[in-house]
Amino acid sequence: MPIIAIRFVFDGGTAQDPAGKERLANLMTGLFHEGAGDLDSDAVQVKLDNAGFEMSFGAQRDGINGSMRMLSEQQDAAIDLLRLAVNRPRFDQETVDRIRAQLSAASSPMSATPRRSPSANGGARSTARTLIRGRTKVPK
Repeated sequence: MPIIAIRFVFDGGTAQDPAGKERLANLMTGLFHEGAGDLDSDAVQVKLDNAGFEMSFGAQRDGINGSMRMLSEQQDAAIDLLRLAVNRPRFDQETVDRIRAQLSAASSPMSATPRRSPSANGGARSTARTLIRGRTKVPK
């Protein structure tokens, strides 16, 4: 069975965290797969598990990155979920508090060192721009 892997980076990252709100980008990326649109965190996880998708996000100094792996027969559903996660994330207070606590409890600080982006070839970046429209807002 063919597998499709998507990796993307878009502008942003920890360098844009406001003073006094360090790790805001990390919080945002931690919430992308914790509920989207009408789907709460549990519903997103069930969709990921049942269809065999893998979806992850992260924040580096100069960019927000993400990746997704799926079976080719699940491509449409997977891309729809990815689009929903990035364009309409849910910032439910209970989930925000849980992810914030996880970030605070991390034994080592998140890296602020620029790293080579997974889309260094540029192709994934343009694909992401095609697939994902709009901006997301992180709660205050």
